[in-house]
Amino acid sequence: MSLQGIGNSFVANAAFKLAEDVLTPQVNQPATKGDVWEIARRMERYHKITNLALREDGFIPHYDMEIKQVVYLPPFKRFR
Repeated sequence: MSLQGIGNSFVANAAFKLAEDVLTPQVNQPATKGDVWEIARRMERYHKITNLALREDGFIPHYDMEIKQVVYLPPFKRFR
């Protein structure tokens, strides 16, 4: 193992990682712990109301457990 070989390996690995991060779409990147915690917090706070009609703009009624009121949230968009 030479110092030049280690340097070349480091540069190639860094370039590949940078290219991978830049070229990978947001929807295909792995979820972070923060993303998972946000989903869990939202699932605990908002409960979907199924017997109340949608609003004209398509927002879905939910019961907010913190403020104890009905709120309308945008529909979940699925990525393709």
